[in-house]
Amino acid sequence: MSDPEAKLHTRKKQSKSLDPRVQEERRAKDRVRKAKSREIEREQRRRRSVAEMLQALPESLVDDPCTPEGDYKGGVCQACQGLGLKLSSQQVPKINSPTQGPEADAPSSASDSLADKLRNVRQKYHTWSYADDWGSEQRWRKAFHDELRQVEELGTEETHAVLTTLRNHCAEGRQMIRKLKDAGSMPANVCSDAELVRDLVLQTMDLYALILSETTFIELGGRKSSIKAFGEFARLQQNGPSTGRPTKTAGKPLVLSPAGIVKHKQNAAHRHASRRQAMSRDELNQLAQQAASSAANLSMDADVEMDDYNDIIHGHQPIEISHAGGEIGAIAAAVIPRKMRRVDWRKRRDRNEKRQQGFNLQIEALTDAYTLFIYHRDHTKSLQPSQAHTDDPTILYHITAQDTLSADDVTIAYPATAISPCPAIVAKGIIPTAPQTPTLGFTVENLELYRVAHFRCPQLSIQAWVRTMADLQGGVYARHRSKLFSIAYDLYLAIRANAQARVNSALGRSDPNWNIKNVCPPCMYRVEGEQNMKFSMLWAEDGNDSLKRFERRALPEEGGPLLGPLIESIDTRVIFPGNMYISRTEVDKWAMPPGTRNRDPEEDDDGTCRERWKNMKPEATARSWGCFGETGIFASFCRHGFNLTIADMYRSGEQSKYGLATAARMLEQHGANQGAGLDIGCSHSKTLANSMLGPRAKELNHTVLVDAFHGHAHNRLCQLNNLTTYVDGLGLEALGVCEQAFSKSNMHAGSTRSMGRFRRRQAIAAHFRDTDNFENYMSMTTYIHTMYKKALDILKHYPAALEISKAALGIAGESPFESWLAEEKEYLRGLKKEPPQETLTMEYHQRLTHLWHCEEILRAIRSVQFHTTDPTTRDNTHAIEARRRHAIENHAAAISHVQSLELRLGIQTRWTAASLEYQETGRMVAMRSYQRALDTLEGLVVARLFELGGMNRAGMGYKRRRHMGEALSTRSAAVRTAVERYNAAALVLDPPRPMLNAQEVIKYAFLSDFDLLRDTRQDIRKRPWATPTGRKAIDQYFKLLRAPEEITRCNNEIRRIVTHLRDEEAYLKYHEERIRLSDPILAHQIAIHRLVRGRFNNHHRRRLAAIGRLEGFSGSLEPGIALDTGLGSPASWRPPAPSTTVSDTPITIDNAIPALTAEELELEREAEDDEEEVEEQEDEADLLNILADK
Repeated sequence: MSDPEAKLHTRKKQSKSLDPRVQEERRAKDRVRKAKSREIEREQRRRRSVAEMLQALPESLVDDPCTPEGDYKGGVCQACQGLGLKLSSQQVPKINSPTQGPEADAPSSASDSLADKLRNVRQKYHTWSYADDWGSEQRWRKAFHDELRQVEELGTEETHAVLTTLRNHCAEGRQMIRKLKDAGSMPANVCSDAELVRDLVLQTMDLYALILSETTFIELGGRKSSIKAFGEFARLQQNGPSTGRPTKTAGKPLVLSPAGIVKHKQNAAHRHASRRQAMSRDELNQLAQQAASSAANLSMDADVEMDDYNDIIHGHQPIEISHAGGEIGAIAAAVIPRKMRRVDWRKRRDRNEKRQQGFNLQIEALTDAYTLFIYHRDHTKSLQPSQAHTDDPTILYHITAQDTLSADDVTIAYPATAISPCPAIVAKGIIPTAPQTPTLGFTVENLELYRVAHFRCPQLSIQAWVRTMADLQGGVYARHRSKLFSIAYDLYLAIRANAQARVNSALGRSDPNWNIKNVCPPCMYRVEGEQNMKFSMLWAEDGNDSLKRFERRALPEEGGPLLGPLIESIDTRVIFPGNMYISRTEVDKWAMPPGTRNRDPEEDDDGTCRERWKNMKPEATARSWGCFGETGIFASFCRHGFNLTIADMYRSGEQSKYGLATAARMLEQHGANQGAGLDIGCSHSKTLANSMLGPRAKELNHTVLVDAFHGHAHNRLCQLNNLTTYVDGLGLEALGVCEQAFSKSNMHAGSTRSMGRFRRRQAIAAHFRDTDNFENYMSMTTYIHTMYKKALDILKHYPAALEISKAALGIAGESPFESWLAEEKEYLRGLKKEPPQETLTMEYHQRLTHLWHCEEILRAIRSVQFHTTDPTTRDNTHAIEARRRHAIENHAAAISHVQSLELRLGIQTRWTAASLEYQETGRMVAMRSYQRALDTLEGLVVARLFELGGMNRAGMGYKRRRHMGEALSTRSAAVRTAVERYNAAALVLDPPRPMLNAQEVIKYAFLSDFDLLRDTRQDIRKRPWATPTGRKAIDQYFKLLRAPEEITRCNNEIRRIVTHLRDEEAYLKYHEERIRLSDPILAHQIAIHRLVRGRFNNHHRRRLAAIGRLEGFSGSLEPGIALDTGLGSPASWRPPAPSTTVSDTPITIDNAIPALTAEELELEREAEDDEEEVEEQEDEADLLNILADK
């Protein structure tokens, strides 16, 4: 082992035995010593390099050398002066004094040689290094540590002044660095001395490194001394104090993007290639030699100390690394010129909002352009532009117009004063996709075709439509085209809505509630002289959970809420005014406080409807899946299918607040005597009565009903109170319109599930609006025609059928069916009550029996022997002790109950098992248990019997039959449970009753052969209302009562439609002609609005004429006088004289109605044949029921 190694080994061995504090002091001293030695070594290397550089210079330069720090003689740098003397006198520039300042550049020589630039930069460096009395690098360090902190304490202005000086100083330093980098080489015609050229290159490199070190320290080193000052200094580097938003990267060097790095490398390679092309062969050889020598010197001068390598590896000595290897990146960031970049503060989340704001600023101009285009398109002679506009300067704009079958490049001229070319683009029939500089647009015909096709087929999505266009045009589908089409489609709908708002304003129909007041003419357009009706208007309401919407949320944080924060795009748009939506604020106003119950106490009894409907259970409606924002809609419709209101269900089920909000809106707009159908009408009527709306609903005589579709799933007692067949004044209306409407709207469920909030509402509102205009308005007379025929058929055929039923039942004279219905109600109510046989005596019998049972257990547990000698049975001993303690406690409680009943009954001597009182009471208890089990089973089976009678009715639709079958399957399970309880009670009787089989009970009920009833407390087997013939007779009787009510309602609705057809046509034509003189474009929009529903006028006249031809028609087809003459009502204007276009004559088959074609007549005959076939099937079913009953 060598001496150094031996010393090191001895030193380490001794250090391990020393105290840790001593070891730490030694390591600290070693670190200081090594730092000083490295500093000394670096200084020595620098001095050696300078000495070697000076030795290579000519003697004339060595006489008076100039160190890099700068030595002056007579105000002139001697190194620079000597350098100039070596060259020819023709190339020597004039040397400026350092006092001239950093901006005084010496004029360069004609050859722009390396020596000239080196001399100029070197002189500037001497002046720059001592500018503003800052001095050398040590001066900078002292300034950052001491003086700059003092300046910060003085105030913001002083700090800003100092940092401004730093900024200017660094800018000048970077300018000198750029000059040195672009210096090039010494041409041969200037100086042929190769040694001199090499020395000049070395001096250039040394000066470059010196300036770079000072500049880098100023820009980066200040961070370690004053973060606040350095952050301010970084803002000054961006040309003054920043007025924008603060960033987390203030003061950090510029970080290039991958594209910026590639571009920077390409520029550097290009500059390097240009310099090499300008060099001669000798210069290239010298450059290669210099590179080789520099690499050799670098490897020889590497400052690597391996003395404490083992200490570093074992963790005894920390390695000193500054900036974690980021010095090169910092230097590169300081050297590379920085480019001014615009900071984009926008976020992708609000891009829709920004774009929409741009469109909103132009919506009026866009609407003007759209209506002008529609006018030009629909008229052969278009308007001529005014001369004032033709002389204005214009700008040409190019855009691609995407049609269904082609895509064309269009050039459009728009005024130079316009803020955007979009209005001019729309005027050409193109809807743009951006508010300022769109490059692509879609034609109006393309968007209108998609709107109509999407209404008829909601499954046709935007993506499918864009793919179709690509296929038709022979192109490739691009995903971004779907996004652009969606933007254009939203703008197109917004423009159409604004144009419709202008039409409504011109017609006096801008009231937001005008739609809900006038959407359905047969329900709302009342006329004078109508027949009285119990319900002024019939409508239905229900919830639909198919139109849900997913909410876009981020992943939840660990340990935080279950749902992450919302990340949806910001979109504050709302659908057009006058919509049918009820706001969320209005809905929440009717929410019940948590814990409140607005149900009747009887609703919690067994056998009620609450357990069969989840929307009756608050625990089920109060929650929903967290991934959905909107969990569906709650909508209401009139009996003709017109949409009245829509409310979004937010993160909940079908709660009562949605029904209350809907009822409040309808009561406010339509007043008294309304009838509303709901699937849970029995429960909702109690909720409504107990809510804040209850007094108002009672004052206006508002009635909540159960629709016929869901009514058969309610229990029989609920049906007798709420079913449509037994409600006076309801007619033949089943109130099942909600299911029909939802069967169409559910086709939007797939597309709206992932939409934003606005687009989902827009799609739902557009669907119901178009359905009202193009389907419900067309079918309203067809519906009335169907209901009128049904009522006439009942009045024609049911009286004879009822007489047959009465004869089979042995009834003569007045029909007792209403009293039968009341008797059935009373009977079903009695089944729910417990028989009055339970007394305190039976309770004493049960308590006494329980006491004897406790005594037997206590005697048995006391007879158990404890094992005191065997320690292994200790666990068993503990269990015996616990059971004994429980037996004693139960026995004491049983004695207490028995003693209490003995005092209340006055029993002096406690009964025994042989007592006559005990035996008699035991038979009473057994019979009570049997009767209670039998009552429960009877109630279930009787209710099932009535529901099966409705399910087996001929002509019932498949969906309705299946719905009732599911409800009956649930009831069948309850019947099985009741049969088991009955069998257990029947075995206890003396003598025991026969056992029953659940399958046989269900089968007998289905065949109307139920012998179980003869053993009940009340034998209803022979009661007429319990037989199939009696139930059928009751149904026929009440149908005969409802049919005239239906005819009365239809007659009123027919006269309303006839009057509305006349008034609406005259009203729209009057305003169209009135506005045509002043604004022909708006008048054309009114004409388009008139044809939306006016296209069906001839169809309505044909249907009304067909109703008038019905045998037994008792109404009138003459128009009447409307009661509503308010603003916007068709009756608010009447023609001053009889008009030739609008006739007041009644509608008849010969009254100017276009005759039906042969094909239309054939279709009508087929429909009538189908209706007659259904009627025959119903008659056959009625006859079979009567025969089976006999």
